[in-house]
Amino acid sequence: MRAAKQPTLSGPELRLQERLRRVGLCLLLGGMLASAAVFSLTRPDDPDDWVETKKYDYQMEVIGGKTNLFATEVTAWIAGLWHGRRLAGTILVLSATASFACYYVAYRLNFGPPIPEPKA
Repeated sequence: MRAAKQPTLSGPELRLQERLRRVGLCLLLGGMLASAAVFSLTRPDDPDDWVETKKYDYQMEVIGGKTNLFATEVTAWIAGLWHGRRLAGTILVLSATASFACYYVAYRLNFGPPIPEPKA
């Protein structure tokens, strides 16, 4: 089998592709640095609050049922992503996703219609 021939890119596509790759790299490196900074500057969560949480969960289930308890747990989980050491993981995942998107768009430029040259 022969490898598929890659289409050649003109000047605007090459410049856009290079910019997207640079932006993707900057997003990834910046996100990794920010994540490391947040992780090193925050304290670990306190695991001694589980007794009060169990009491609270029981009261929530008695008052609103299992659906209310589930909705409260999901809301608390989403809110917890923006505090403490979990914020470091959130920053890392978001920056890696944005970096992947930039690299993917740059890759897909090889297979799209050509961008017209600007008229001088």
